[in-house]
Amino acid sequence: MDLKLLNEPLPKDVCIELGVRIVKEGSDIEDLMQIFFKEKNMTAQRAAWAIEVVVEQKPQLVSPYMHEMIDALEGDTTQAFRRNALKFLRKVELGDDDLGKLTNICFGIVQNAKEAIAIKMYSIYFLQKVTFMFPDLAQELFYILQNNYDQ
Repeated sequence: MDLKLLNEPLPKDVCIELGVRIVKEGSDIEDLMQIFFKEKNMTAQRAAWAIEVVVEQKPQLVSPYMHEMIDALEGDTTQAFRRNALKFLRKVELGDDDLGKLTNICFGIVQNAKEAIAIKMYSIYFLQKVTFMFPDLAQELFYILQNNYDQ
């Protein structure tokens, strides 16, 4: 499938099929990731549907892009980008530097009253995973959740 078709209004199942093809062939992943990083509309969302399949079935194909994804989360991104990126990042193994950076980003998201609930939810999910690796952070997460959401 030509990735330019992602510019067209495709149903989600067609985008999922694209992800399955990329998993099988290992091709087009770089172009797909660039669409996800650069587009700001439904084209990026259609790319995200395909990437989600890749992350679930063959995460090593997207691993080279995780550092860039984490860096992008620190910048001015759309809610859809942040939601999808956090959904992907919770499924892949990260190096210590990326893990630390994403942990800080997620703590900031959880404390941001203006952030969308789905983005906060993916951040909390990620932070919960981190607390299993670093139990000392569990108390900090508990404190933040209690102070921000105990009403």
